[in-house]
Amino acid sequence: MEQLRSEIVTLRDKYADLEEEFAYRQSPLYIEKEAREQLNYAKEGEIIVILPDLEEAEGKEKDSGAVASSNNPYPQGRAVPFWQANAKSWRRLFFSN
Repeated sequence: MEQLRSEIVTLRDKYADLEEEFAYRQSPLYIEKEAREQLNYAKEGEIIVILPDLEEAEGKEKDSGAVASSNNPYPQGRAVPFWQANAKSWRRLFFSN
């Protein structure tokens, strides 16, 4: 009997958590967040910058046989496609200290 009571308490807690999550997902904050992340929506006056997925692009680099550059910042003369160097520049601009 005690085990059933414990299970009831656990299920009620889980139900309360699910109700809270449901309410959050119905809120304007959540809807805006998802619209921005999933659909790339922006508010008026904002500019969206989309950086390439580096892991996916590195797979394409191996297939394309990128050409090495004399300005290559990577050790051992590894070939770096222009988009990857550009993406790293953007990341450094926005996210470095």
